[in-house]
Amino acid sequence: MNVGEGFRRVGIVLGVVGSAIGILSGYESAQTLWNTHITHQRFESLMASPLMLRIAKDVKDHKTEERKKADQDTALKNLSIDPDFLKLSGDEQKYILGRAKDKGVASPSIAGTALGDQRDVMDVFVKEVLVDKSGQISSIVLSTGESIPKTEPPTLMAFMALLLYPLGGFLVPWGTIRVIAWLVAGFLSK
Repeated sequence: MNVGEGFRRVGIVLGVVGSAIGILSGYESAQTLWNTHITHQRFESLMASPLMLRIAKDVKDHKTEERKKADQDTALKNLSIDPDFLKLSGDEQKYILGRAKDKGVASPSIAGTALGDQRDVMDVFVKEVLVDKSGQISSIVLSTGESIPKTEPPTLMAFMALLLYPLGGFLVPWGTIRVIAWLVAGFLSK
């Protein structure tokens, strides 16, 4: 009776079964990782379309205009409490305020692009574009109601970590049987 050969075969069989269990247990993680990858690709492909590039530029220009308007409003408030300005006559004050308002105030509309309009992008209609506080597009809502958020791409290490499921599933039972065989062989040796 060759106990060592029997334990070796049992270790290999349990290792293969453990590897299959590892693959099944890692499936959910792999599916989540793949969905993140696909979502990132869809967002980037939509952002590369001419319409979305134009919308992103319009959003950036709108933020710049908002900042200019806020700066100008602050300057007008500061001007209205300036003692030298207050010494001027009412007509002179109105003239100066009118010139200050006319000088460089841009319309707050986004260059004719209403973000809620439906626009054709690769046979998909963009219903809404959501922008975060920093002025970056954070999500695109399609006319189907599907929201495509901006996501970071999965790293290569995340994909490589998926290989640990079947590898661990093989090595744990195989190693356990090897240790048991070693212990049994120690007791049976004369």
